[in-house]
Amino acid sequence: MSEDRGADFLAADANRLLEDPVLKDSFKHYEEALINRAVFSQDDAEKCRLLDAVHVCRMVKQHLLTTIFDGKRAVKAADEIASGERWL
Repeated sequence: MSEDRGADFLAADANRLLEDPVLKDSFKHYEEALINRAVFSQDDAEKCRLLDAVHVCRMVKQHLLTTIFDGKRAVKAADEIASGERWL
C-alpha cells in the first residue's frame, strides 16, 4: 500500500468505482442479455446455465459492493494481511 495515499483518498476511489456508470451499465446489460436469451431458449439445460450465470453475475456485483464498500476497510484488510493476522 502506498504511503502517500490516505484511507480517505482510497475511500473516495472506492466510491467512485462503485458509482461508475460504465460498471453499472455493464452489469445491467449483461444480466439483461442473459435473461433475454434464457427466456427464448428452447433447451432446458441452456436455460439453467443462463440463469446460473445471472446468479453468478449478481453475486459478483454484490461482492464488489461489500468488498469495495469503503477504502478504510480495504486499508485495514491490507494491513492485516501484511502483518500476518489475516490470510487471503
